[in-house]
Amino acid sequence: LLLLLLLLLLLFLPPHLPQPSPCWLFQPPFDLRQVSGHFMNNSITHNLTCDLRDPDTMHGLKWSHLCRPSGGPVLGGSFSYLKSNLESSYTTRPVHALGGMRFRFTARAGMIAPAQQLLADVRSALLEDAHPSERRSSSSSSSSSSSSSSSDNAESACVVDKFLLGGSTDVRGFTLHSIGPRRQGYAAGADAYVAAGAHVYAPLPRGPWQERFGDVLRLHGFVTAGSAASGGPTMKHTALALSHSLAASCGFGLSLEFSAATIELNYVVPLVARSGIASPGFTFAVGADLL
Repeated sequence: LLLLLLLLLLLFLPPHLPQPSPCWLFQPPFDLRQVSGHFMNNSITHNLTCDLRDPDTMHGLKWSHLCRPSGGPVLGGSFSYLKSNLESSYTTRPVHALGGMRFRFTARAGMIAPAQQLLADVRSALLEDAHPSERRSSSSSSSSSSSSSSSDNAESACVVDKFLLGGSTDVRGFTLHSIGPRRQGYAAGADAYVAAGAHVYAPLPRGPWQERFGDVLRLHGFVTAGSAASGGPTMKHTALALSHSLAASCGFGLSLEFSAATIELNYVVPLVARSGIASPGFTFAVGADLL
């Protein structure tokens, strides 16, 4: 009876063609999915900002430092590390000998250190003048603890709290967050980074647009560079990893500056791409504090 029903359906139904439909399904890597979900991250954030710029011309020095201890035996939580980030920028006055050009220099650096590694470094520093045998035992224990902390470095800091570099707002000419450690094409965040930029701004050529936009719209040329990497057991290892992931670019375009934000339209050419995905061409950026 069932066979008869199937034959009738095949005879009276419209023509159909069964065929396999393979599909490649891709998921983020396991070490990123492993830290997804809900976590408790108890931290204390201290942000120090020193703005010495002129409020009218916006020339001068501005710097800020962020310090964020998270977790540990006092705060508790799922993670235990210390995050430190330093940002600075200096803008010159217009140089009338160069047609009113002005220059801006920016620099940023940050690092995340696991609490266990910090305690080992402090212990070794305090016992530096101890007895040689005591020093050897302390150095061996600190080296073992630092190696274990470096192996657990990816788990000692939350991924969303790590440093991300690359894009139209910092190191231009590279796709978003592509500089630094990656897992199967996904940004995994960095434990240390450095970035710097040099900019030159020139007034627009004489024309009817200068009366309306001459104070905020300028020609813009720049060079930006940066590097991001995972932290090592010592500062020497971290500096070596940063030197192997350098990315730099240059470009020119237009900059529209307001007191609250800056809008840029640039054409960018990557110069060095030891890390990151180079993306030459036009870029558009809007931000309050661009590199």
